[in-house]
Amino acid sequence: MLHYGFHELGIDDNNEATLVAPAFALPYAFRGFIAQYEGDHELADHHYQQALAREPALIYANIQAPLPHIYLGNLAKARELLRRAEQMISGEPQLTACEGLILACEGNFKRAEELADEAATSTRGVHHLHHMMHTTAEVYAICGKPEKAIHELKRASEAGLPNHRAFENDVHLRSIRTRPEFLALMRDLRRHHEQLRLELDLANPSAINPRS
Repeated sequence: MLHYGFHELGIDDNNEATLVAPAFALPYAFRGFIAQYEGDHELADHHYQQALAREPALIYANIQAPLPHIYLGNLAKARELLRRAEQMISGEPQLTACEGLILACEGNFKRAEELADEAATSTRGVHHLHHMMHTTAEVYAICGKPEKAIHELKRASEAGLPNHRAFENDVHLRSIRTRPEFLALMRDLRRHHEQLRLELDLANPSAINPRS
């Protein structure tokens, strides 16, 4: 649900999972993803830390943990979490992309693009590669490489993350939001989202309450 943009339904499922098994860490990590895709990065960090409190070695939470701090501008904290994750999962391309995102936010565009290129051509990740593609798109967008950014978003959507809400809410993608290719991709993803909703007979989601 969260990958396809049905955030509210994903929250309902995760809430049910935490009621059944409060010590199970994964639903908290998934709530972090949803909060991040909704643009509430403090809440995303809160959920990732809840997941790590229950399972310190959880890959999903460790790999994603730097991202809320990058969005919030806490780059020193993001680096600290990034180094911790790298000790656990050496060579993970999502972490390479995160490092590129930190450098892009600092204005080191040349090195940031190099790291994004390195991540984008990797196939060895233990994390789902579509999340890495999303992050590399952010790097390229900040570095002024719109064609590369939109290419990575298309790859991400084709590889399991066709989430128009995540892309449209992403402040790191603001430089490409008005480009015709981006707008066309969002129209396609919205159409696919609606087709899926009808095929699966999903309720039309209500407005999200991010603190629920």
